[in-house]
Amino acid sequence: MTRPVTRLTLALLFVLAACNPFESDSGDSTTGCYSDGCDISGYVRTEAGTPLEDVRVEISGGEGGYVMTDRNGYYQLIRNTMMRNYCVTPSKGPWEFEPEQHCFKDIVQNYTNQDFVAAHVDSFDISGQVFDMTGPVKDVMLFLTGHESRNVRTNSQGFYAFRSLRGREDYCVAPAKTGLTFEPVQRCYTYLDSVFDDEDYLATETR
Repeated sequence: MTRPVTRLTLALLFVLAACNPFESDSGDSTTGCYSDGCDISGYVRTEAGTPLEDVRVEISGGEGGYVMTDRNGYYQLIRNTMMRNYCVTPSKGPWEFEPEQHCFKDIVQNYTNQDFVAAHVDSFDISGQVFDMTGPVKDVMLFLTGHESRNVRTNSQGFYAFRSLRGREDYCVAPAKTGLTFEPVQRCYTYLDSVFDDEDYLATETR
């Protein structure tokens, strides 16, 4: 009587594994792990199907770590400890990826064809000058907030620039220097989708 029970138990385990919401459902997992761990591998390609080289593919869980895709867009994360949870996440500027990551729970087999599709994200600059009534104002700090935070200082010609800002995001820029007020107080950009290169500010001494 024990043999039918054993087969039934195994069948139930396979059904439960197939329904696990944490496990990636894109790709094959057709081979068992090696004695010292499991492999996770796949390709990163553009929407046109072109391999994308030098993508950083990072694995979280276990000891962590990362690999870079080769000229064929291929990555392989090897010897990951069995029965642990992992997530695999690609990154490379200025690209975004679909899906954002693949995740696996309690891995007991190798996972192949864990692929990602990369879409290019445009980047844009915001730049300008700071003046007072006599000319350019140097050493004004300009603070970028929104999707990311940065700060730059105007040069001797009052010029500033924020380079390579990720497109389709929101930003604000505000100048500051002791003893001065500015018009406008700040400039904001919603869904940045073009270059802004004449974003000037007028400085006035505080009274």
